[in-house]
Amino acid sequence: MRHPTRSPLPRQTGLRFGLSRRPGGICVGSGSLPLSDSSFHVLRRRLSRRTVGQRDRNTHRHTKAGEIAADLVVDAAAQDPVTSELEWTQGRGVDFAIDAVGTAQCRQNSIACAASGGTVICIGLEDEVCAVDTRPVVTREVDVKGAYAYTRPNFAEAISMLERRLLPWQPLVTKAGLLQGQAIFKDLASGNSTILKAVFEI
Repeated sequence: MRHPTRSPLPRQTGLRFGLSRRPGGICVGSGSLPLSDSSFHVLRRRLSRRTVGQRDRNTHRHTKAGEIAADLVVDAAAQDPVTSELEWTQGRGVDFAIDAVGTAQCRQNSIACAASGGTVICIGLEDEVCAVDTRPVVTREVDVKGAYAYTRPNFAEAISMLERRLLPWQPLVTKAGLLQGQAIFKDLASGNSTILKAVFEI
């Protein structure tokens, strides 16, 4: 058993503040939803000496993440994410694991790779109900939180970051007309798309 070596974040402490104050690795369980390469870029700028990891099944996303910010990239289709992330941290586990997919397997992996006393942030919404082993939440005091990033303040902050040129959005966005919409979404749903984010021009 990995005994707790640090205390979890206080209840009112936000993720960003916690990331900036806490040393160690950050494992990012990436899906098609939020953790695009621009997010890695922001994490890298904010965390300077901290490390950032990403797991995904899309080869194109692996490449982009490695180019921009990720110190560890795990091909979840070919590698065991938990084993890779524990080896990366020499068995200690990561301080923050972010499940951006929302399936039982991804949430379980995020809990399993978290360090004792670490934090798991759930933002993925793929499955309505997920069955996971919650014993590590008790025995290793893993803190599991949810986060919803679609409020007006969130959008205002995102626009502000674009205005301040904090996000390298140009190489990450594919522009298309509305008539291409069906083909674009079909491509995105394939799981092998080279498109990271699509913007439709009217």
